[in-house]
Amino acid sequence: MAGFRAIHGYDSVLIPPDSKIFRAPLYAYEEMYNPILTTLEQRITILEGAKRIEEQTANKYVGALKP
Repeated sequence: MAGFRAIHGYDSVLIPPDSKIFRAPLYAYEEMYNPILTTLEQRITILEGAKRIEEQTANKYVGALKP
């Protein structure tokens, strides 16, 4: 299995290649842009807008049913 082996004295650690440690940001500024978080925030904004539209539509029909 390929990976990274760190050896210090008598101890060694094998880090698998699919480990999250290899996908971690290398520099502090890299954490400022997270594409997954950005995508989720955009999706939340879209869904909140759709929810407002559906609530307005529902309120319109509820108002039309009142005598």
